Amino acid sequence: MNGDEKEMMVKLVRAATKLVPDCFLWRLRPYYKVLLPNITNITFLPTFQCNYSCPYCLIKTRTHYDDKYPREVEHSWEEWIGAFNKFPASVVTICGGEPFVYPDMIQFIKNIPKKHMIIGIVTNFSQNLDGLANISNKDFTITASFHSYMTDREAFKEKILKLKKQGINVRVEFVAYPGTIHLLPELKTFFEKELKVKFAVDPYIDPSYKYTTKEREIVEKYLSGEFAPTIRKLGYDFDDYVLKQCDAGSKYFVVIANGDVYTCLAGFYYCTELYKDRNTINDKSYYLGNLFQGTFKPLSTWKTCRLPCSEACDRQCIKGKIIKDTDLLEADLTT
Repeated sequence: MNGDEKEMMVKLVRAATKLVPDCFLWRLRPYYKVLLPNITNITFLPTFQCNYSCPYCLIKTRTHYDDKYPREVEHSWEEWIGAFNKFPASVVTICGGEPFVYPDMIQFIKNIPKKHMIIGIVTNFSQNLDGLANISNKDFTITASFHSYMTDREAFKEKILKLKKQGINVRVEFVAYPGTIHLLPELKTFFEKELKVKFAVDPYIDPSYKYTTKEREIVEKYLSGEFAPTIRKLGYDFDDYVLKQCDAGSKYFVVIANGDVYTCLAGFYYCTELYKDRNTINDKSYYLGNLFQGTFKPLSTWKTCRLPCSEACDRQCIKGKIIKDTDLLEADLTT
């Protein structure tokens, strides 16, 4: 498939965002790879800096990547535009850290190469988002991460209403952390019934913790209709370490603040201390090189691993399958 055909695929996704009502759009989003199987996905983390300190944040509490990758390693929007030109036509999701802490965020959004399409921006609403009003192309969806430890509903509500008046699609995402699972019923009612925005639940995935049976039952209930059917169709659940294959590293990439590229967020976390007790293999293939050093090289075949698909980004972007061949040797995991 040539570059023009891939660009046409991006245009089709963009057209769908305009034609499909917002109440249905997010429910359809995890399935667009079925219709557009060759589209490339990029999750972009321009910064690890964040002014929140949520107890469930793996970056702050378990990896400390905001310290390992300080502001000095971040690149200008002009540099990022050049770097993104190295990718084929792609759909892009921006997260962090808090992406709007990155000072060039608005300029990057305005100037991203036309062959790409930004489909989502994840933000905690702590920063001034007025610059979004001046962006002509508002095809993206703002995923507003509601962190009950750091903000209150009324302040959050006002920001949602303001963005909606500007013609920006907004949805709310909430991490089902054990200490806040009891809030799910009232939060769903508040955001969906009162504010008319989609309320999505992101399961808390941390190798050191497993939901109790009761917690899991509650979380699974609120995952219904969202990501759960997508990943269960592949044959595994959101926290499974079963052997699986996917196109991460060939059609899906995670790009972090210094230009390093990983197969996926799970692969990125694998390179930290998070999974050191869960994985005994020395698999270096999650890291794909650096865009600015000229060492980036995508995988030529599907990735095989046992890592659970981390975060919503991985689960909605990958195309994959479970491996049921019990005779597959552990040595094959690095291929």
